[in-house]
Amino acid sequence: MDRDSPLYRKLIAVESLPPMPATATQLLMMASDPDVDINDLAAVIERDPALASRLISIANSAFYSPRQPVTSIREAIIRVLGLNMVRNIAVGVSLTGGFSTARCPHFDLTTYWVTALGTADLASGLARAANVEGMADPDTAYLVGLLHNIGELLLVHVFPDEM
Repeated sequence: MDRDSPLYRKLIAVESLPPMPATATQLLMMASDPDVDINDLAAVIERDPALASRLISIANSAFYSPRQPVTSIREAIIRVLGLNMVRNIAVGVSLTGGFSTARCPHFDLTTYWVTALGTADLASGLARAANVEGMADPDTAYLVGLLHNIGELLLVHVFPDEM
């Protein structure tokens, strides 16, 4: 992109991302606690219906193929995804929740999330396989993979017509 173009200047002028929802702030604090209580985490997630439904749909997806449908956040944590995975997904979904994609009809949010979740899973698997001391742990690699394309959401949020 040409540094003199109006689009470049508009993008560089973005001084901050949309504010994080209150749930995201609370989840970030909880995510830093390795001894977080599953019931407390589930209660925070359940206060955000969009986040809760996203996690339930991820837990019930063909990728995880649970034997019985998951119907609660607690079940998603215990039976399918695990505490670290739910924390990472919840933080990722909450951080991206402030971006508006509605004004960009060609942007496919489902494709965005499939790509983000796939990248996160691959990054986590690579970190586990590498098993090199001092390298990122699989949970950190998962979160990094999940958020790797957050810039695309910023572009759709700032430039819906162009995107």
